[in-house]
Amino acid sequence: MRNDEELMNALAGLQSRQPDAEWAERVRERCHARMAQVGRATGPGRTRIGLLEAATIAALWLYVAVILKQVAHTLGLSGPFG
Repeated sequence: MRNDEELMNALAGLQSRQPDAEWAERVRERCHARMAQVGRATGPGRTRIGLLEAATIAALWLYVAVILKQVAHTLGLSGPFG
């Protein structure tokens, strides 16, 4: 119990810290500048597609193509590639 009291007393003696206002302002300005830069790069009303999104879309199209091929094969509509 004594150790807990010593710890609490030591903690009570610590000064509270405040974030550096200049640092926070610099970070805020850099963030806003970067957001504006990204907005200009994509243009109004346009969005950039990332690599993960492009890979996901490609995989979904491949999946749909395989399903359509299976449906065609099942219905006896197989072409020269089936």
